[in-house]
Amino acid sequence: MRKLLTPLVIAFSLPSFAQNVGIGTATPAEKLEVRNGLRSTVKISSGSFNDTTGLLLSNRNGSNQGTDFSINSIREEGLFLSSLSDLPGNTSANSLVIRPGGQIGVGIFPTAKLDINGGVKLQGLNLFEFGAGVAGKEVNAGKVGYNAFGQNGLTIVGGGTNVTNRAVFFYAEGGTTMNGPLNIGGPLRINGNAGTAGQVLTSNGTGDPVWESTAYGNSTRFGLSFTHNFTTGHSLAPLSTLYNLTPADVTIGANSFTINKTGLYHFDIILNSGISIPGTYAAFNFYFSSGGIDFLQDEPVYPLGATGIGKLNKSFSFDMHVTAGTVLSFGSYVALGTGGINTGRVFCHLVNE
Repeated sequence: MRKLLTPLVIAFSLPSFAQNVGIGTATPAEKLEVRNGLRSTVKISSGSFNDTTGLLLSNRNGSNQGTDFSINSIREEGLFLSSLSDLPGNTSANSLVIRPGGQIGVGIFPTAKLDINGGVKLQGLNLFEFGAGVAGKEVNAGKVGYNAFGQNGLTIVGGGTNVTNRAVFFYAEGGTTMNGPLNIGGPLRINGNAGTAGQVLTSNGTGDPVWESTAYGNSTRFGLSFTHNFTTGHSLAPLSTLYNLTPADVTIGANSFTINKTGLYHFDIILNSGISIPGTYAAFNFYFSSGGIDFLQDEPVYPLGATGIGKLNKSFSFDMHVTAGTVLSFGSYVALGTGGINTGRVFCHLVNE
């Protein structure tokens, strides 16, 4: 162990006067002043332990058993409290280091403002706050706490300047997994789009999910009827409105109707026909005049007994994408025969936009 410097000077007076003790100085200015050349050194340690710290309180021995409290000005390690070595790289869970640059290490020699090697506990309802002191920050923004705001759970408050723009961003390119129910207290947005009332979230399994109107959740629905007296040649069926829930989306005329909203539509058609047959049979055609759809093309109709009249009952269902402004109609004709009566019902609704 390094010997203390001499001389040892103890200056004292009667109990009624100031008493100063000097070690290494004959004129101590304080109750206890220790000098070793230009710098002071105080060392309290066991007899078998050697060190060169500026200030050291230690009960360690030569086998590094014991505890240190030191301020080290030689290696510029700062304030150090440890039960083991005070060298950089110490990862003892029982060490605390405060470096001159303001870095604090708990269980590790610090390389950041706060460097912790081990678990951290915040007792009770105390809050952990990010962005404290940032100008304009909403008072609770950036806070994390347990049951902090009356919610029985872990509370995370996003960053922002007020309660309407506080936000939290997750960057998890590998995915995010939640084990438990998900409760959304506000609108659900997909790529920034919250959709509109009545829409549902859909996906084809490979692309991004999108909002689309439900098949029966919207009011773009209508029904038509017609009684068509036809002869040979082409003619359009006169239309009558059964119902039209959104006239702005569908305009129904005398022989045609116009769809004013782009989307996928579903059609259901019920057809009952009676055809005059001069011979053994007639060929009947019923068609959709937009898109060149022939529901019946040269459909043979045979007479019922000796009356010369044939009956034909058919139904059709199909989906078709329609562009806003498209004019649609139904028509019929007989290739063989003299004419007849064609009665039908048409029901349509918007599937999605």
